[in-house]
Amino acid sequence: MGNPFLDDGRELYAIDTHRVCDSAIVKTVQSVKSLGQEQFTSFVSKRLVDCTISVSSHLSCSQLT
Repeated sequence: MGNPFLDDGRELYAIDTHRVCDSAIVKTVQSVKSLGQEQFTSFVSKRLVDCTISVSSHLSCSQLT
């Protein structure tokens, strides 16, 4: 199986099973950083800059799909 960190392949796969992940999972993993940045920017803007929402108001769960 070799060292998974030295693999030059372009596919995303599970380290323990070596099964290649579905393309939807790959897209989600690739977009997590930008989604988190967008959510952070929205949080700061609405709660601290514009003050349209209370700082203590409910935070909903992330929907990655």
